Amino acid sequence: MAVDPRGVDLKTLLAEDPGGPVVMLNLLRFAPDGRPFYDEYVRHLENTFLRRYGAQVVYAGSGGTALVAEDGQAWDAVILVRYPSRQAFSRMVADPDYQAVTGLRSRALTEAVLQPTVEWCDHGDGADGGRGVGADLVGDGQSDCPRTRSRIGASVQLFLVPLLYPQLWLSVAICSISPAIASSTGGRPTWCG
Repeated sequence: MAVDPRGVDLKTLLAEDPGGPVVMLNLLRFAPDGRPFYDEYVRHLENTFLRRYGAQVVYAGSGGTALVAEDGQAWDAVILVRYPSRQAFSRMVADPDYQAVTGLRSRALTEAVLQPTVEWCDHGDGADGGRGVGADLVGDGQSDCPRTRSRIGASVQLFLVPLLYPQLWLSVAICSISPAIASSTGGRPTWCG
């Protein structure tokens, strides 16, 4: 099972680029004893590559017991990482320094999903009053296509993950809405669970 993007995958990612920021959904299944390798990979990511490419971890958490899922659809962890553009993500994975540490990720995982997501915006049909599909979910009810802004609200996290992968919703909901978790980590990614 593939755990790392291939060149053809990156070409598709760039060819389908709608412009603007992208949030990469990472669903992870760890190999036995793989978690320490992933933790080391994350340290490199935090200390070097996220800053270098203008990315930020929006959410990181452990998957709980799947409430609605077929056999084999439960994941050990989910991470949402926001990049300023698909090009920034592509440049990061092509970076020779990143290539030197990506083996840690490969060694840590037996299976992964890496899926680009973009915020929903008004498509000009007027059905949403010009606010953008899902605008009320962003939190202020006045969305002007949040993909053009730098923030991603907790409500987007609470909506995006359960929509795509319902078995992770509880872990995401608990960690996303808990101010104690955010304040106790100084904004660093947190594994909740």
